[in-house]
Amino acid sequence: PGGAAYSVSKVASEMLWRCLCLELGDRIGFAIAKPGLVETRMLTDSLSASPEDFPAREVYVGMAERGETIAVETIGAFFAWLLLEVPDSEFRGSQWDVRDREHHHRWLQGDLYSGHFRGAGG
Repeated sequence: PGGAAYSVSKVASEMLWRCLCLELGDRIGFAIAKPGLVETRMLTDSLSASPEDFPAREVYVGMAERGETIAVETIGAFFAWLLLEVPDSEFRGSQWDVRDREHHHRWLQGDLYSGHFRGAGG
């Protein structure tokens, strides 16, 4: 509840990726990246919103309290690796989730989760 526009845009972007892969994938490499819960102003606003304004607030508060937030710099490193170092043959048509441990050894320096927002929701 309260996140319809955001949720619909995420689903739409995934469908756009699927269509582009089908329609243009033989000429252009497309991938989709899922950055997880990033420590942005949107997260800060979500954590400080009232339950009336953002009914799903507790989901984000729980993730923050468990230390499941990711620093912007970490996401920057993830995207830089994806765009600059992943071979085209591996990149094309793939879904990349920052939380997938299979590729962490290739780009992640330190911990994925920063824990900066731990306890920020209370």
